[in-house]
Amino acid sequence: MAVEGHGLFSPAVLFTMEPERSAIYEQLVATLHEVLGCSGIAVLARNNAGITIHAQYGTPALPALVESSPSFTPFLEQLALTHEPVLALRSLAGLPTPGSGRDWLALPLAANKIVYGYISLLGEFDGGSALSAHAVMLQAAQTLHWLARWQATQTQQGQLLDLDARIRHAPDQASALAL
Repeated sequence: MAVEGHGLFSPAVLFTMEPERSAIYEQLVATLHEVLGCSGIAVLARNNAGITIHAQYGTPALPALVESSPSFTPFLEQLALTHEPVLALRSLAGLPTPGSGRDWLALPLAANKIVYGYISLLGEFDGGSALSAHAVMLQAAQTLHWLARWQATQTQQGQLLDLDARIRHAPDQASALAL
């Protein structure tokens, strides 16, 4: 943490340690593994190149980028539309997931109408597992939401500090107002 003075303003405390999105994903995986005892977990995101794997647990591990398949589309669209878990008992995984397991569970990583990604789990599940996974997902999604808000305020704070410096260094009031 750094403390800086800004002229007439009281000292502002600026945090130099930025939260990491990857740490949120890793904690999500660790919590899901602890709560559900999953044999395979993947935190996924869709992009033009395919499916990016943000964090995972299980063997064999998935590559960092999985080629998109038309079979993934219905699952991803349903998750994004409903924001509800999909539990498939005694079924193969519909999305990339490391490990193996009897059942498959998928959830959107979503909060405040924003889908941050998807979670795909393998293991032995029941209806209570979907509720538990949903509760853990909501906590992680809210953390991602607040991280995005924090990053936006950091950008705005930087812009305001730059504007303050330009105004203070302007030779006269007229040129300061012209900024």
